Amino acid sequence: MKFVSTQQQEGVPPRYYSFQEALISGWASNGGMLLPVDVPKLDMQRCKTLSYPELCYEVLALFSEGEIPSKDLREICNRSFVDFSRQNVVEIKNVQNNIFVCELWHGPTLAFKDLGLQVLAELICYFLKKEDKRLNMLIGTSGDTGGSALAAFKGKKNVDVICLYPQGRVSKVQENQMLSYTKESNCYVVAVDGTSDDLDVPIENVFNNLEFKELHCCSSVNSVNIGRILVQIVHYFWSYFRIGNSKTVQFSVPTGAGGHLTAGMLAQLMGLPMDSLIVATNSNDIMHQFLSTGTAEVAQSCLATYSNAMDIQVPYNIERILNLASGRNGELTKTHMRSFKSGPKALKIDSTLLTALKEDFHIKSVAVSDDKIQKCMKSIWDSEKYVLDPHTAVGLYAAQELGLESTPTICMGCAHPAKFIETVSECLEIPILAAVDVCSDKNHKNVSTVTELFLSDTPTDCISFNKSENWVEKLMNLIENVTEKYYKKSS
Repeated sequence: MKFVSTQQQEGVPPRYYSFQEALISGWASNGGMLLPVDVPKLDMQRCKTLSYPELCYEVLALFSEGEIPSKDLREICNRSFVDFSRQNVVEIKNVQNNIFVCELWHGPTLAFKDLGLQVLAELICYFLKKEDKRLNMLIGTSGDTGGSALAAFKGKKNVDVICLYPQGRVSKVQENQMLSYTKESNCYVVAVDGTSDDLDVPIENVFNNLEFKELHCCSSVNSVNIGRILVQIVHYFWSYFRIGNSKTVQFSVPTGAGGHLTAGMLAQLMGLPMDSLIVATNSNDIMHQFLSTGTAEVAQSCLATYSNAMDIQVPYNIERILNLASGRNGELTKTHMRSFKSGPKALKIDSTLLTALKEDFHIKSVAVSDDKIQKCMKSIWDSEKYVLDPHTAVGLYAAQELGLESTPTICMGCAHPAKFIETVSECLEIPILAAVDVCSDKNHKNVSTVTELFLSDTPTDCISFNKSENWVEKLMNLIENVTEKYYKKSS
């Protein structure tokens, strides 16, 4: 299996990447994003009764095609989920009528991103050990990716993690989680005075400086990394197999950067029958605009919402989505992305691409405001005594608004509500300590750990990037210092 950039230039032969190269490099060398050259079909009949780790193995085996011995890949998939607090790894709950929540948040940081990042960390470290190499892993987070990445790579010998987060725009638990890893010798956390889109700029500058990137072995495990996307394919199939009462289902996917959406599109190409793929955004609704009208225009500011991990105005996986919808036209993708990243930062596609998204990939979209998030969380709590986190509430409300209850709807459950106790308190209209109580679960090790973090003071030992400073320069200096420290430690 080979991987190729989403962007191509007429007359220039494409560069092909192995599975290992795709995971290690993150971005393609020409500035595009990586996708598999061909999308294989999954043997659904053979896979329908498999456990989550077994299904993960089957999916990854299709894309790695012999680069990892079968025994090693099975061990990686089994080892990746040992810190999850449920034996099934993922659970599915019938929350209301024909709507199900696929609980993806039983991992160490209670975010769905634990699934992809635990596997990706094991895969990357497997290849680094084999090649005797190291990486500086750069992470930009709007809330959950940072904690999940730090948890996955903490203590790993061949990887240093530098994580940037938007100070004042994450929950107390999210911040405490990230800062709790600064005691690890290979973890560095940076509080940025800006939005998650702002902090992506210095990271992208580093990756565009190819000489610096290669010299300091820089990579990324944001959803720019194809490994994250491939693992996210797994829970589409896993949840479909568990519902089992219908030939088709529909999925509602809370959407920020668009990684989960990309995985859903790939799952369809792999043979998953899907009646609808509902893209649910919050008030930062650029993806909803794009999928509804074919036009995406970046707003001047990113709104702070209840669902903070989705507070994104530049959803970088829009590039993969365009490439898939265009039938893998790399030249067209490059033209569109050049338009999107320059000038007024606007993108407009023709009706052919928009029709492909709606008809070939069955995509619908809904934007959900904070008052609708609150309404959904309160309603489900009052009627079902089930506590939603604000991101999952975006997906559930979108499914309700479309009124398609005749088909089973699986809403991707993004995070456990214990990560957002302040929001739970406000939306359920209960005191903070009561919110702690309804979010607690003494039989769930990871929930207990997270609730303790909420009740703890926020650590203050943190690197800061202030607005008046040159963030590109500061990030490059930090990377140079981390590299130097690594080699001093190793000598």
